[in-house]
Amino acid sequence: MTNLIFDGEKFALIAFETRSAVDLPLTELTPGLWASSASMIDLGQFWKDELGKNRTRDFHCCTLFLLVKDQATDPAVDQRLRDHVWQFYNGMLLADRYGTDQVPFFITGDIGPDGTNVRSVDPLEPLRHAPADRWRRLSNDQVRRGAEIGQAIQNFPWIGAHRLNRVLSLYREARALLDWMDRIHQYTRCLDGLTVPPGRYREEICRPNGLGCRASTSGPVRRNLRD
Repeated sequence: MTNLIFDGEKFALIAFETRSAVDLPLTELTPGLWASSASMIDLGQFWKDELGKNRTRDFHCCTLFLLVKDQATDPAVDQRLRDHVWQFYNGMLLADRYGTDQVPFFITGDIGPDGTNVRSVDPLEPLRHAPADRWRRLSNDQVRRGAEIGQAIQNFPWIGAHRLNRVLSLYREARALLDWMDRIHQYTRCLDGLTVPPGRYREEICRPNGLGCRASTSGPVRRNLRD
């Protein structure tokens, strides 16, 4: 276990297992954002008993740990840390397509004189849309790219950007769907949200143009693209 969090600091961490070639020592990828191939906390006996033997084993099998921390007594820092590591996780989802072999862990807590105090352990939806290539592995470069995207998500002016926020939520949901037809439907909604003006009706038909497809204002298929 890699020690990073010190007395008086609060933390939020996401841990998951995937097909991974990631070999990261404890690394600060962007300011305040840490990643490692090895665990950075110990769950403690209470949570080992609470989660049970199988879930505890799943935690120890995780291949990537994403963590943010801060030394503060303000209660508001707890939600800020949760939001920060969640944005990092979203960046990872956008950096590459990978699946998780088990339910990821979302963990918060702090460090006191008696050691690690884990306050919550919440499950996240497992990622179902793994690459078709069974030999493909998540790489160090993709983790670094995920950190950069996560930083961009954090800095983005989200106030008033309801449409883009909805697209990101749809994409996150699509990655967790087991049925491939449902995934296609959600990915299509993501594309619509990025390309079609809100509140508009358009008729679209795909026609070969040497580059794939093009949209036409006439055709047999009419979609109501209002959400």
